[in-house]
Amino acid sequence: MSMRKKITIIVIIIVIILMLIPIKVRLKDGGTVIYKAVLYSYIEYNIMLGDGDEYYRGKQFNIFPFNYMDPYGKTFSAQSISD
Repeated sequence: MSMRKKITIIVIIIVIILMLIPIKVRLKDGGTVIYKAVLYSYIEYNIMLGDGDEYYRGKQFNIFPFNYMDPYGKTFSAQSISD
């Protein structure tokens, strides 16, 4: 295998690894945490409903390209949960 092919393979592997590293985002809605990477996202919902006595808790895992949808608009709305 030529040196150029080896370098190309190494660069592709590095890019894929970088696309798998998540960024942690905390929302101020009761403690929701979003781990978002280029190829996936993982959401741990912890949303205060009403006056703070009730919580919605759940988990969601999305794979590319669905990880770029709005976690509130596309998956559920907090108002419809409390009804």
